[in-house]
Amino acid sequence: MGIDTKGVVATHCKDVFFIVGQVERAIKALVYPGWKKERQSKLPDTEPRYRLPIVELSAESRGVQIHFTLNGDQRSLWVFFNCDSDNLALAPASISLSFGAWGESVTVMQAALDSLAVLGDCFLRASDGGSEGYEQVSLTAPCSYLDAVVAKQSRASPIRLAQWMELHDAGQLRPGSFMERIGLDFSEAKASLEGEFEACCAFINSKLPPNALSI
Repeated sequence: MGIDTKGVVATHCKDVFFIVGQVERAIKALVYPGWKKERQSKLPDTEPRYRLPIVELSAESRGVQIHFTLNGDQRSLWVFFNCDSDNLALAPASISLSFGAWGESVTVMQAALDSLAVLGDCFLRASDGGSEGYEQVSLTAPCSYLDAVVAKQSRASPIRLAQWMELHDAGQLRPGSFMERIGLDFSEAKASLEGEFEACCAFINSKLPPNALSI
């Protein structure tokens, strides 16, 4: 049996699309610089050292695998949605993440947890082959949807804004006011979603710091 690096997010949120989207974008941010440089310089017949993440659903396991290549290492990160009973010592409900404890596993896991910290406290176990247990990790996670757009952990689009607002209304983001969790005035945000797609994108971008470019 292999040794894994594991992560846990204390949350009742089981929104597969939101959670996997956050983790996928976090991994893409790690892979993309090397991937872009390699595409510009590598020889046609050489084996790629960087591959952007690809998501695979595993219905039987109630989980998702995210496959990617980083610095020549082919990796697969699992995200599980039905493992609450495994983490009761940490939280009554949770999301579990796991993959092989080698290479840059801790760096990747920290990035994945950072992208999900808007949902709740995060815990990391660098290796389940040792005596050390989970430790709560202090992350530099965005505090709101608008912060996530600045950090390139979300997009300036009506789809993403509506998703975050639904999670806020369901009480699945960290506790706080609408302004604290979304970063926008409620009336303005709601009105923007009732307008045209392009107008909503422009509204969100107008609220970003001058030096921030949404993707």
